[in-house]
Amino acid sequence: MSGEESGKRRMKLPKREEDFEIEHVEPSEVEEHHHEHQHEEISPEDYSLLLMNTIAHTLGHVESDLSSLNQNIKQLMSQVDNLRKSVELVARVLLIDKIKDQELRKKFINDIIEELTKS
Repeated sequence: MSGEESGKRRMKLPKREEDFEIEHVEPSEVEEHHHEHQHEEISPEDYSLLLMNTIAHTLGHVESDLSSLNQNIKQLMSQVDNLRKSVELVARVLLIDKIKDQELRKKFINDIIEELTKS
């Protein structure tokens, strides 16, 4: 089926509230109502097309939600990585007092400062 044909069969959604208002019927009225209704029958092809359009529309929402979820996960991973680096720096600062060698201590402090200025 070409794109033109599928476009011709696409279901039209109501745009105004009046287009899809539902008349409220009391159950007692339904029981008293005896004449037969004429329902528009939908061909199997049209029904299949309607189902495919509905599925495609739903999959579009799923794709959008997955994309949003992926973006949120990337942001979360970045924040976790920043937190890990911060905890590592705090641990280094706490270890400074344990270092007796002044040269090594100075190098350790410079490494911490360098790491802080990168972030």
